[in-house]
Amino acid sequence: MHDLNAMFLFAKVVEHGGYTAAARVLGMQTSRISRHVTELEKALGVRLLNRTTRRMSVTDVGQTFYQHCAALVAEAEAATEIIDRTRSIPQGIVRMSCPVPLLETDVAVIVARYLVENPLVRVQIDAPAAGCGDRGRCRCRPAGAAAAARGLRAGDAPVVQHQFGTGRQPEAVREAAKAAPSG
Repeated sequence: MHDLNAMFLFAKVVEHGGYTAAARVLGMQTSRISRHVTELEKALGVRLLNRTTRRMSVTDVGQTFYQHCAALVAEAEAATEIIDRTRSIPQGIVRMSCPVPLLETDVAVIVARYLVENPLVRVQIDAPAAGCGDRGRCRCRPAGAAAAARGLRAGDAPVVQHQFGTGRQPEAVREAAKAAPSG
């Protein structure tokens, strides 16, 4: 496989119409970009660009190669964008410990609001209380699209059920979250 960086630089030279313009956009030295493209041409055994002192033009084979390099660059940028998007969306498990009396105040509403706004997050609340399981551990599930389809079920989260009532739908959770003072 040929140097992907050189293929990227070649695509940028063609895209921007020359070495100087590509170097300015990429923040690199023109000579460095030229060296990479020249090495790529040597490795491929073909001339991709015709250069003169005044202008540069893309050869026929260079144009065909550019189309593939541009597709490669677009796919690499799309892959990076997907990673950036997943890092910017809250997801995973949030573990917290909270006494039951505090959960019976606005904390349950705050957690419910957070779950509505972040459906990829699960909250695990450690709250020592009777009826919450073997070790006092309560689990809250997100009230997103999947939860809306199934509704809050008995046994999912005793603390949240205590606050909102057993068997009430996520819409009730959303309304309670909206009605609570934001802070």
